[in-house]
Amino acid sequence: PELRPIPPGNLATHKPAKLLSTDGTHSLIASGFAFARYGVDGHAWTWAQGAYEWAWMYHVDLERPYAIRRVAINFGGGWATEYKVHVSEDGFTWNTVAHAADCMGGRMEHALDGSPVRYIRVEAVKPDGPDQEGVQMAIAELEAYE
Repeated sequence: PELRPIPPGNLATHKPAKLLSTDGTHSLIASGFAFARYGVDGHAWTWAQGAYEWAWMYHVDLERPYAIRRVAINFGGGWATEYKVHVSEDGFTWNTVAHAADCMGGRMEHALDGSPVRYIRVEAVKPDGPDQEGVQMAIAELEAYE
């Protein structure tokens, strides 16, 4: 993927992030040194990636609600060929705001309606096992804008 600077105004930069199972019930350790914080560090050449589960979920806490109108996902060394984007204001009630299939990696953008969002999750649906295109989702940078 092309390495380019992350645009200014990204509300997700340096916010708390987690690597989770796709059902959200448990945290994952990082794959190698692909720690959760690297998906929101402002650098396109680092990425977050969960270990020991092919499909996994990236979770970012914006620390307070914002009227989010756009989310962008920059995939790193691997990507989800199918994924969903979920948002929540309270961390309990989740809305699926995007479902993409046939993704080829790189940068994917999704428009939102400006509803209050505090938490954003990117859930990998595929690949969900070995020897699949995309290999395994890696989040180089998650972006969120009002």
